[in-house]
Amino acid sequence: MNVLFLMFNFEDANNTVSMYNSLVDVFVARGHNVSVVAFEKAGKPTGIYREGLSDVLRVKTLPLLGVGPFRKGLGNIIVPFQYGLAIRKYLKDFRFDLIITPTPPITLFRIAYSLKKRNRTKLYLILRDIFPQNAVDIGYLSKNNPIYHYFRWIEKRLYQISDLIGCMTEGNRSYILRNNPGIDPAKVHVLPNWNRIQVYETGVSEDLLDKYGLAGKFIVIFGGNLGVSQKVDNVVELAKVHASKKDVVFVVVGKGTHKTYLQHLIDREGLKNIRLIDYMPRADYEKLVSKSEIGLISLNEKFTIPNIPSRTLSYYNMRKPVFAITDPNTDYHEMLKQDNSGFCCLYGDYACYRKRFDQLYNDQKLRMQMGENGFIALRDKYNPENSYKIIMNAVTSSVKS
Repeated sequence: MNVLFLMFNFEDANNTVSMYNSLVDVFVARGHNVSVVAFEKAGKPTGIYREGLSDVLRVKTLPLLGVGPFRKGLGNIIVPFQYGLAIRKYLKDFRFDLIITPTPPITLFRIAYSLKKRNRTKLYLILRDIFPQNAVDIGYLSKNNPIYHYFRWIEKRLYQISDLIGCMTEGNRSYILRNNPGIDPAKVHVLPNWNRIQVYETGVSEDLLDKYGLAGKFIVIFGGNLGVSQKVDNVVELAKVHASKKDVVFVVVGKGTHKTYLQHLIDREGLKNIRLIDYMPRADYEKLVSKSEIGLISLNEKFTIPNIPSRTLSYYNMRKPVFAITDPNTDYHEMLKQDNSGFCCLYGDYACYRKRFDQLYNDQKLRMQMGENGFIALRDKYNPENSYKIIMNAVTSSVKS
């Protein structure tokens, strides 16, 4: 089968293992002829490059990462046209039997639809982001704004043109069907997040811990983007609840729009049990996670859509139990319960913040068991081979019907 992955932010498999390039590798290993289209991040000219097991058509675009909302928005609008030109030049003789594309973003729908019609093929949507409702939830867009209605129209069209839609959880699936009554339920199914198990160098020297003031500490790690979605206030509130535990330190590693805000909260509250680290070499970060006792997850309580944080699988990979503070609309707690890999508290439930954290803090055996359970779930359920089977079973069934 000739398969096209129409991607956006696609990591170079020569440098990084990611959710999407690990899935591409499985398709190649199963004998499919795979082409990938993605934007170029390293400044190279548009062209086809060998990355891992597949050829990737890298398209030079306007800057799409680390830029302001206007430039990012303009870049997203132009991307489909740039992709179209590059595909006509480099892949004009290719015919595809299956097209796979993810969200975010939703703006690739025009090029996806064009390729679907030209190739008379199936379009599989990997739904990881429900936009524009997520932007409404956190105050970036108003439903009275014409921009919202424009993106909502695109979202509806994307669902219409997709032959199959893979959602992260049953909660995601229910939300999509409930809010888009015109969608055929038969084409919407659950496709959980996945990643390949990675082996890291886990030996941590005292010098590394001393460097960051963490020697002899009970480390709770929170890594990644620091934005509105992550609700950094939750980290502060949790740290305040457990400020009396002199050995506990909450380590926040990352950048984002709310990094300065987080530092302001730390200073205002006079908290000594939070370390905010702007940058850390990847090797150091991986070692630090391996030394941590708990992996922290935080979601903005204003979300009405069910979010499933992808960083969970990184904690699973490192055998770390998860402590999460979430909104009431996500079914993330069901994932942790099924995997028996951690605890989830609703935003503002301070009794839960104390009780569940103390359970992990006081019981090393429980931490180790939940960490191991997460690793087993990653190995057995959230792997690219299983995701491949879900996708291909859905494709095969849709062809028969």
